[in-house]
Amino acid sequence: MNGKRLNVPLLAGIFCLAAGTVGAGLTYRSMRTENLIHARTGVLSVPFADTPATVSTRFQPYRDGVYRVYFALPASGADGCSSESLALDLARLDGIIDIAVWEPDGRVVLARSVGPGDAAEFRPGETGWILLDSVTVPAAPESSWIFELSYCPGTPFAPTCPWTAFLLPPQQFDIGEFLREGITLLLVFGGVMFSGFILIVAGGRKRA
Repeated sequence: MNGKRLNVPLLAGIFCLAAGTVGAGLTYRSMRTENLIHARTGVLSVPFADTPATVSTRFQPYRDGVYRVYFALPASGADGCSSESLALDLARLDGIIDIAVWEPDGRVVLARSVGPGDAAEFRPGETGWILLDSVTVPAAPESSWIFELSYCPGTPFAPTCPWTAFLLPPQQFDIGEFLREGITLLLVFGGVMFSGFILIVAGGRKRA
């Protein structure tokens, strides 16, 4: 009886290739989702000008909890810019910065002013960011909230470096460590896929 033998390497290769592809896809999707949920949102440049100015942006709260408002330097950085220079600039601020968070229906849920004399209240944290205030926001990923900054100048003021303000969503875990673990998993699944490819090639040669 001349029955055909199962081509084990070919079948194992197909299984490894499929499993690696599915695993890598799910891992990438999880990394992308969690990075979106944990990333700073509503990033605005503080509108320092000689006349009153206002800037605003919309954001979607993907997770409920406490959203913290920070001052920081631009992520790209610049020569002479540091958390110390930001703190010194805040100490010599001679205008008023108004911060507001609006619900979709127009209700103000956070209103805070920062001006001369407030520097002693704020200090850069380990990240170099300065925590200004916080507000509890419900999860409403389909809604559009507003984060607004207004600046009313006093005497002419030019900061050493540009300032940004942003909202930081609730941090469920260390997103940096999570992404590093995700990259490790992607490499593992990539190895599984490569092994599957090698097995498929070997199985194809055996079949021939």
